Amino acid sequence: LPTLFGVILVSLLLALGGMPTIREMGQQRIAWPRILHLGGVFFAAWLIVPGVPALIGFAPSPPDAPVIGYGAAPGPFDTVQFSEAYEMPEEVKAVQGELEDDITFSVYLTLPLIAEDKGVESIPLAILLHGFGYPDADAYQDWMKHLAAKGMAVALLQYPSDLRPDGYEDFEATDLGGESDFLQHTYRDVAIRAAIEHLNLMTMQAPRHAEVNAHLGDINVNPSDLWVGGHSLGAAYTFITLDDVLSRGWANHSLVVALEAPASRPAQASLQPNLTNLPEQTLVQIGVSRDDMSVGVCPGAFFQQMFPQLPTERNQLIEVQSDKYGFPRLIASHYLQADPAHD
Repeated sequence: LPTLFGVILVSLLLALGGMPTIREMGQQRIAWPRILHLGGVFFAAWLIVPGVPALIGFAPSPPDAPVIGYGAAPGPFDTVQFSEAYEMPEEVKAVQGELEDDITFSVYLTLPLIAEDKGVESIPLAILLHGFGYPDADAYQDWMKHLAAKGMAVALLQYPSDLRPDGYEDFEATDLGGESDFLQHTYRDVAIRAAIEHLNLMTMQAPRHAEVNAHLGDINVNPSDLWVGGHSLGAAYTFITLDDVLSRGWANHSLVVALEAPASRPAQASLQPNLTNLPEQTLVQIGVSRDDMSVGVCPGAFFQQMFPQLPTERNQLIEVQSDKYGFPRLIASHYLQADPAHD
């Protein structure tokens, strides 16, 4: 685009003023309009030159997308997705606001399509939580499909953001050390646990959801190998999820915890997770973005300290850098994990 602008500009300057000189024909003194004309031609050339290598085919180009792994298309399995609403607990219904009246809070389940001749008897479970005010399954399709295509049952749990308990308008929350005491935390805890129980009924209790049986056949969903994670506030509420699933005996073989751009977690004493039952095979990866203007990097650093029993190589705080000198700029913002940022 700058090259195109440069070509247009230099064409106009040459058409209107001819070749650039600093003096009018037959004059000895410098004509300032000619100086401006000459400067305009140089500016146009400055716009054009960087684009010349690309136009003649010598510019560097991105590498081809990998066939497998990060940056590749989801695979090796195709996937299917469906959802089912869960019953919102009455105490949560009582404080829900009107901003999410159009949302039917559900468990979205994405399953891999695995042929019978693969000899697969069970697949791991993944539980994903969305960010604050973003109960939109379409915003996390990349995430869900990539995990499911590797052979996992992936559940996105929708939880309410617009909650208005008594006194919330005048309540001054404290946000310190990666923790906050917002009144809404307590109610979302109840909602998330209800969604997890509904997921349990959908995937592991007889009779399973009809869609699960139709697509998995004799394959079981085995939560002994568990992936748990989320984005923003959903990452903070991963600790609620961990407290619930570990008490159920899930993740007793292996566990991956993925916290992406995490916000502060609940500070209430009743909402502190019991992490003493982490399996020996546990990997924690906390992703923070260099230019996150919403939550910053501090909650993630505090969350890393929640897993002191893990060796350093399995308790990773990963900072995603920005490329502010590229064209276009690639900014590591708070929304990298959501599909609209990818688009």
